[in-house]
Amino acid sequence: MDVLGVTVSAPQDLPEHGVRVAFVELANTKLELLEPLGQGSPIAKFLERNAAGGVHHICLEVDDIGASVAHVGARVRLLDAKPKIGAHGLPVVFAHPKDLCGVLTELEEVQPASQRTQQQQQRQQGTAQQGHQGTAAEG
Repeated sequence: MDVLGVTVSAPQDLPEHGVRVAFVELANTKLELLEPLGQGSPIAKFLERNAAGGVHHICLEVDDIGASVAHVGARVRLLDAKPKIGAHGLPVVFAHPKDLCGVLTELEEVQPASQRTQQQQQRQQGTAQQGHQGTAAEG
């Protein structure tokens, strides 16, 4: 859905991460909105400590997750030494917040530009088709 020039995804449950997630995409920024799926969720624990909510983590895109794990892991603690698949379906690792001024920091391997462009075009085509179908159903 496009709201005020901002693309907002449909909420998606990710039980393997204990969250429901929705993405807000702007031209040069992506926001990830998280809701806990039960009390065992890391987000539920964060909200217990931060009743007003707040920023849970930041994400930095990297070209090579393996090289980034080696480079960053030599300087700070990583929560997992081996990358996992994150909410975008891409490899991610998290650096320990105590080593980075209290900020939980995610490293996410980005897709090659050609793949990102192709996915964006597919999303735009899907949005255009949904809008067209809605118009046809109304008529």
